[in-house]
Amino acid sequence: MTSSMIVPSLLIDGRLLTSQYGVNAFQVPAGRHKVELYAQWMRRYGQADLDVEVGEGGVAEVFYAAPLHQFTTGSIGLTKQHRKGGLFMATFLALLFAMLLAGVYFANTLG
Repeated sequence: MTSSMIVPSLLIDGRLLTSQYGVNAFQVPAGRHKVELYAQWMRRYGQADLDVEVGEGGVAEVFYAAPLHQFTTGSIGLTKQHRKGGLFMATFLALLFAMLLAGVYFANTLG
């Protein structure tokens, strides 16, 4: 629920760069580069990193998916990534909904 509001922080070779949702293009020299991403809300979460080899005049596409909650890592790779945390979020929301229904039921039963 928080990842859609938070723009991930991007580091290439340890240097913090301004990023945004969608396509981000950065020029780097040919060679091996470390790409790191994370989100920061109440704490740092969604950490993921990848070593990428960029050829002379080449392009390396890197895909990152922030998790659906703050209690797991992100996903990073050279192909489109899935967001982690779906089962946790579904379980949490189901429990929350069940507690709400139980509260309404008992309020109507006892009152």
